Amino acid sequence: KQWYQRRVRGGDFNFHVEDSTDKVAKKFIALYESKGFLQHVQNPTHIAGGTLDLVLTLGNITDSIPVENLEIEDDTGTTSDHFLVHFQLPISLNKSTEPLSEAKEFRELHKIDVNEFRLDLEDSPLVTMDPSSLQLDDAVKLYHEVLECLLDKHAPVVSKTFRKNNSPWWNMDCQRARCEKRKAKRNMKKDDQESRSIFNEKEYRCSNNNQQKLGMFTTTKKLSSLKGDARGTYKVVNHLLDKEYGARTVPNGTNDEEVANNLKSYFDSKVKKNLCWYH
Repeated sequence: KQWYQRRVRGGDFNFHVEDSTDKVAKKFIALYESKGFLQHVQNPTHIAGGTLDLVLTLGNITDSIPVENLEIEDDTGTTSDHFLVHFQLPISLNKSTEPLSEAKEFRELHKIDVNEFRLDLEDSPLVTMDPSSLQLDDAVKLYHEVLECLLDKHAPVVSKTFRKNNSPWWNMDCQRARCEKRKAKRNMKKDDQESRSIFNEKEYRCSNNNQQKLGMFTTTKKLSSLKGDARGTYKVVNHLLDKEYGARTVPNGTNDEEVANNLKSYFDSKVKKNLCWYH
């Protein structure tokens, strides 16, 4: 297992685990032992005595993390009546250095005016020169130079920064669904015929639903694998509700009525969005 899948619990539990006559502490010890945890602090962690600050790790071999160099410092330099429990874990918490965005260069070929391009091509040496006067290598070189010059004029290279999609469920099927959705949306905007627009709107909705279903399918599998892991489930749910990354905030308002109406609209849209994944 990866290190981040192994559990460490630490802090001020406020149970006198060193006192074998303390009934509450004995119940607490029985509880964490029943869940497979080991407790590593054996000395007092409070100025009045008592082992109140604990470090717990899972005891089985596959899930355990070795706690190394555990020390208790009574001089913490603060006004706290608890001591500092210092220990080391053989893990690395270095953040990924992989950039969140990447720059791409491309030509916007769809913006080329075909008629203007044709006129410039007809005036180019590719048309005006006698090809028999050129050697093969010279003809190939001329071909590339003229076309590159024309492309630079009619569809110059542009650079844009794109945010990388780090979703674990994102794959080529998702990419195709998003491309189809965007294509249908463009056609829907530029098409004047009502029947064609209706078709493109249905195509757009279908592509959008397919993309959402792919995400929902992966999320469902993720939640199924997290049975019994409350923290992991909470994190996935927070991500679905956009809490963790702050992508959206709960609506507000200038008065109670406006807040109530905004909240109603917010949750209506959220419910409809989630329901469409199941249809």
